[in-house]
Amino acid sequence: MNGVFRTAAIGAVVAAALASLPGLASAAIEETDCNADGQWFRTDSYYSAQTGSTWHVSEARLILESNNSKKNNALYHVRGASNNRTYFSWQSGDNFPGRETVKLRVDTLAPRNQAIYVQGWVNADQTVDSKCWTPRGVL
Repeated sequence: MNGVFRTAAIGAVVAAALASLPGLASAAIEETDCNADGQWFRTDSYYSAQTGSTWHVSEARLILESNNSKKNNALYHVRGASNNRTYFSWQSGDNFPGRETVKLRVDTLAPRNQAIYVQGWVNADQTVDSKCWTPRGVL
């Protein structure tokens, strides 16, 4: 019990210190995932509120778990639901690796009033083509 309290206290101190740094108080992660016939695909999108009315999506991490193939396909994008505009889009070739985290440098700005969302898609080629879209991760 003492260790749990100590861990919680340390976490609170670290969170308070990070919140006091300029630009980090509003940083967040949007996580989405889907299941392609037992092969979980997850996207983690790192974003923050900028001055004014803009989101800054800095990075995305994509992982296809329970898959050993090196020949999967993946797609990731940042879009506006209100204006159907794509602010960032990335697509792998037939070389997206299973069980590895792929980091994307997104570094894009998008207006907050356009219902911005992030979404990923995978075609997992382990034995049969298993496809899935992640739900829209609304920022």
